[in-house]
Amino acid sequence: MPIAQQLQIDVVRGADEPTLYVSRVGLAVWMQFGPVGGVIGGMIQDEKERAIEASIAPIRDNLAGYSFYDRLEQTLHARAASEGLSPEPQFDLRNPRWQPGGDEEPEALVLVAGFSMSPDFGELNVTMLAQWVKRVNKPKGGSEIEILFVRKYAYSFPMYTGKQAERPAKWAQLGPARMHLLMDEAADQLVDMLVYDFSREGRDNWQARIDKKEFTRLDDVGFGGREIRRGQDWVWTQVQIGKEWPILRGHHPIVAASYSEAAPRLPQVAK
Repeated sequence: MPIAQQLQIDVVRGADEPTLYVSRVGLAVWMQFGPVGGVIGGMIQDEKERAIEASIAPIRDNLAGYSFYDRLEQTLHARAASEGLSPEPQFDLRNPRWQPGGDEEPEALVLVAGFSMSPDFGELNVTMLAQWVKRVNKPKGGSEIEILFVRKYAYSFPMYTGKQAERPAKWAQLGPARMHLLMDEAADQLVDMLVYDFSREGRDNWQARIDKKEFTRLDDVGFGGREIRRGQDWVWTQVQIGKEWPILRGHHPIVAASYSEAAPRLPQVAK
């Protein structure tokens, strides 16, 4: 601790115009195997998927003009400085140290984020893969990226109001302002998870044993895993996915009571 005194941190950005797809890869599969095959699903091949595409279009419209990646980077600049990551994090990988052919072999933390809707519209998932990487010079010239360490995080908004057939309309009816607030919250929470995970306490839990029977409750909704942290509307759990070390998952259930309330004001990230 820390990873480096002046750790380079870079966010791999998605499309300039945010797009929300229905995931064709289950969240549990993503958390076990990573984004290969698609954190975000895409191809619409049959009638059922075309119907899903039509249902999700109004939800996408709620995110028009919104940049999740801007918010994620803004939060990183405000909160990433920490004992576990870096006291003086840097945020520009376009410097000469990262160009092929240089004498140095610099290291960086590369964050790959994405968001998707479950096929039944029951859950909006925002995910982030954190890869500690190193540029390695090859003996015959050139360089390649070596992955030193990987951690995964997810923050989800399960919809617990209305019948299943009503879910697409429920998401659309949240409107742009509230959808933007939810995505802001997810970006902030993912950064907080990252900082916590590399803290002394977080590192101590990397190889913890999580019993399959452990769960926590929030707003009368149960979530698997060991509770790590909670707020008024959200909770983090540490879950065991496959044979990997435990992974952090956050949950903010959207229940009938909170759905009908005015959107809460979330704290602004310092510039």
